[in-house]
Amino acid sequence: MWHGEKGSARNLRRAVAPAFWGLGAYRGTAVLLVSAAAMALTALLPVTSLASLGAAGLVTRLALPAWSGGDLGMTWRTIAWNPTDATSAALTALFQLLLGVAIGVLAVAGLTMLSLSVARASARAAEMNIRRAVGASRRDLVATALVEGGALAAGALLAGGLAGAAVARSALATWPGTLRPGTAAASVMAILTALIGLPLGAALPVAFPRRTALPRPSVNPFRLVVPALQLGLSLTVLSGAALLRRRADPLTGVRQPAALRAGDVFHLTGPDLEPPRRAARYASLLRTLRAHRAFDTVSLSSPGTLVGVGVVDVVITDCGACAQGGLPYPLQPVPTTHYLVSADTFRVLGLAVLEGRGITAADRWNTSRVAVVNRSLATHHFQHGRAVGRNILIGGAGGDWYKVVGIVEDQRPAGFGAGLEPPFSVYLSVLQHPARAIDLFVGHQKELGLTTTDDDDVRGAIGSANAVHTSAARLLDDAARPARWFARRLEVEGRVLLILATLGTLIVMWLWVRAHTYELGLRRAVGARRRAIFGFVLLRAAIVAAAGVVIGCWLGLFVSGTIATVIPGVPAWDGQAALRIAPLLVAAAFVGAVWPAWQVAVATPAELVRGGLG
Repeated sequence: MWHGEKGSARNLRRAVAPAFWGLGAYRGTAVLLVSAAAMALTALLPVTSLASLGAAGLVTRLALPAWSGGDLGMTWRTIAWNPTDATSAALTALFQLLLGVAIGVLAVAGLTMLSLSVARASARAAEMNIRRAVGASRRDLVATALVEGGALAAGALLAGGLAGAAVARSALATWPGTLRPGTAAASVMAILTALIGLPLGAALPVAFPRRTALPRPSVNPFRLVVPALQLGLSLTVLSGAALLRRRADPLTGVRQPAALRAGDVFHLTGPDLEPPRRAARYASLLRTLRAHRAFDTVSLSSPGTLVGVGVVDVVITDCGACAQGGLPYPLQPVPTTHYLVSADTFRVLGLAVLEGRGITAADRWNTSRVAVVNRSLATHHFQHGRAVGRNILIGGAGGDWYKVVGIVEDQRPAGFGAGLEPPFSVYLSVLQHPARAIDLFVGHQKELGLTTTDDDDVRGAIGSANAVHTSAARLLDDAARPARWFARRLEVEGRVLLILATLGTLIVMWLWVRAHTYELGLRRAVGARRRAIFGFVLLRAAIVAAAGVVIGCWLGLFVSGTIATVIPGVPAWDGQAALRIAPLLVAAAFVGAVWPAWQVAVATPAELVRGGLG
């Protein structure tokens, strides 16, 4: 028993001592391997902290407040969906995009660690042969490699785990909504996947040692498509983040109508009365507040109207003498976003009446049902775009025909998830559909907002002190915060990708130069100048950068398309955003190539022919 324990301890020392000697002797690549794995964990853990593993796979923990509009007091078809559904779909789409980017980071990190492991194996080939020649068994080498890889993994876990946990905590703390319960399974899987390459990479030299005489180390060419792919993924993610941030900033109000920015919003619940009596109360509220000297604009609208989100349902348009495929098609079903508005709402939203009229105070409960449509609906689903005077069927079972009395300009939506809604809109009178949940907007000229007296006057007119009051600027900012949050997350992922891509380019270019030292030595021997050799290597770096830009632009079509379906106003592809990021990729490729190019340029032809590049 004692002899067995003594033998085990001796075997352990035989594995541990060479492992720590190798870590010290080749500390450069060891540090780079730990750094690559740590950066991968720093990028992965914040994303996996947003995920919960269930029967349906990975789902997002992110949630936003539910829409408060209810059914707006109307009957909808079973296929109708409200802004809560759009928000959930948008969150799922962007989370999947973020998860895909995290997988891309893991792939780039894996390629970088593979490149480093190849370089490390090349440098240690002679050592492995010597150890086999003096009697070390393959079992001893494997044990040493596993101890060495375990030490690297422990270092990466310590550094990357702490950094990733800190970034994840910051991401969760700054999320503008709520979080569902999560599980640690996704994070554990990410950690294992990111670190498994370290012991495997450490064992790579063990696959090549022999007991025979020491041959001259040889290095096979490492394809330059690897750094090109790494740089392309970086461009894709960074340009996507730039698109999100560029679109999120105007949503805060920079491009929103001045009348909307200079106002306050009260989210309120109307009295529990029969619809006709509630409509009368709303009409009285509008008259009272319009007569107030401090307010120049007063609007009642359904929740979400001010930021461009509403209930989506199918309407039937009386198109006229329309045809499709050569056949008459007078009644056209169209998915359309519905809004309830009052007389001043179009002015608040900055929507010009292009034809006919807007909703007025005369469109009350006991008058004929009327509707106003936006330009897109009129252009695409009414004959020659002439919607005024025609009819439109709105509502589910027992829906009514409404007369179209006006056409307004398309609204610039700001709400999160509004990009998933159709471009067609219909506006109905809030006095004909007096929903209980309603938004009261009061516009004023005071830069500091409502005074306490004005606020009391509004609450007195409402008849409730429980109305939730916020400024319109804050409302717009809240609408933009989720998009801005995802932009920051993508930006972090993109920066990690760029660092990993630069490191990977450096290593791959070094391996590529090592593989071509004999050829480059012959070039020097027959008269090639150092400047020509230096340019030869940098030209390959330029090709890598150009290929990275092409790959990034191609992948960017998919990323931008995903973002465009979620965030309103984002183009399906924006070449300018990609071109602004492209110089970073070019710089990264050249930074990675300068060192090996310099080594080749200063080496003598004899050193190059012997493969003596250090």
